[in-house]
This record gives sequence, structure tokens and C-alpha cells, in this order.
Amino acid sequence: MSDFLEASFEPPTPPQPKQKRSILVLGLLILVVITGVIAGISLVQVQDLKNSAQYSSSTEDANLFDQPSDLPTFIEKVGESIVLIKCNGSSGTGFAYDDENMTEGYKTALVTNHHVIDECVDSPENIEVFIGEDYKTLTKANLSDYDSENDLALIEIEATLPILDAAEYFAEPGWWTMAIGNPSNGDDGLLYRATTFGHIAAVEDDYYNFTSAVINPGNSGGPLLNSQGQVIGINSLAWSSTKDGISNVAIDTDVLCEKLYTCDE
Repeated sequence: MSDFLEASFEPPTPPQPKQKRSILVLGLLILVVITGVIAGISLVQVQDLKNSAQYSSSTEDANLFDQPSDLPTFIEKVGESIVLIKCNGSSGTGFAYDDENMTEGYKTALVTNHHVIDECVDSPENIEVFIGEDYKTLTKANLSDYDSENDLALIEIEATLPILDAAEYFAEPGWWTMAIGNPSNGDDGLLYRATTFGHIAAVEDDYYNFTSAVINPGNSGGPLLNSQGQVIGINSLAWSSTKDGISNVAIDTDVLCEKLYTCDE
């Protein structure tokens, strides 16, 4: 895959099933509105469903080189899938991701970096996962699996969170990106679900996604997303020096297939 963007390049056209799903969502929305009126659902609830359908349609059709048209809603929706993970006094970020083989009693799988929980591998009961807008809700967690070589880990939680989907294509230079996570506020606190924005600078070996979106300590394990709300990779590395410059790197989601997921070829 070339790291250079030619002037004639066109972003990949979303496959037909996406358009069919959008039509299905609209049909379901109409049905829900009708039955909602009959059942006495409030207009506020109906409006929430309408906004959700509009958000889904707008993100699916978004140009991957441009930021989402409704950025505040985009951030809010993605934020619902983000968690705070603590291990022996340190903290990082995780996000809800798909897993068909959940342990009984657990409902959502989280992806994070191995280095976020490495001090708790031998004592997984010390892993704490906080959810909710202000992270005040502690949910039961279980260390499901990890891949130390690729710095990845899976944690199952008792709570149900909306999952984020993986990007359908490998990123290209110029794609708009958003990193979201829980970095330090420079004092003793954290910035919950803080966002930074940028573009893909380069992709190396379909593994390392270099982005101009800033990744700070505490962002580790959080998602790097494209403008369609899909996860490009897991925010894992950052460095800054006069010799090597500034780099922010997300490990591609396809790397999850090496040890943690069984993925289709």
C-alpha cells in the first residue's frame, strides 16, 4: 500500500450493504415512531431515536478525509463506548469492542493496551473499570486475554456498552482522525474523554498508524477513529525529541487478529 496520496485518488466507495442498512434504519424509525405514538412513547424519546438514525446515516456517508459534519454529536456518541481503566494506581483508557465468546455473566468486551494492565496480570482482581459520563460507576471486570508482544489486552465487563466497529479499510495518508481517552490534566487529575484531532501522516506495514492527533499519557488503550466513527487502531505510542521529532502512533485493529480474535481472511 502506497504512503502517497495522488491527486486523482478517490476515497473507497462504501459497499452496498451500508446503503441497505441506512434504508433499514429509516424504515425501523418510521415503525418505531408509529408504534411509539400508539404506545404513548414521549416525543423526546422519539426525537432521540430520530437523532440516532440521522447520526448513523451521516457518519456512514462521511468523507474519510473530512471531519464529521456534526462533531459534537460524533464525540458524544463515541464517548459512550469509552471507559477508564485503573491498575495499581496507574490508569489508561479502553473502548467497547465486539467479542462473540463472552464469559457467562459479562456483557461487553473492552480493548486496551497491555501496558495499561501489565502490573495486574498476576492479580487481575486489582483491575478496575469505571463507566458513565463522569466515571463514577465501577463495573465488575475480568481480564479475558492479552497479547504482550503487540501490547494489547481484552477485558470483559458486566455492564452493557455500545461497541465501536473496526475500520473497513486500512488508513490512507490524509484521513481525518480523532484520538479520545483519559490523559492527565497536568496535575493530579484526569481529562475524561479528552479529544485531539489530526490526519494520518503515514501507515507502516499495515501495523503502525502515524497520526497528527496528539496522544498523551493516559490515552493508552483508547481508539483512533476515522470520520465514519470506525476504529483505525489502538492509541499506543508517542514520542517527542529533537532527534526523532514528534510521533503519535496507533496499532492497527487488524493486529487484534494475531492472538486475541479469530478474524475472517
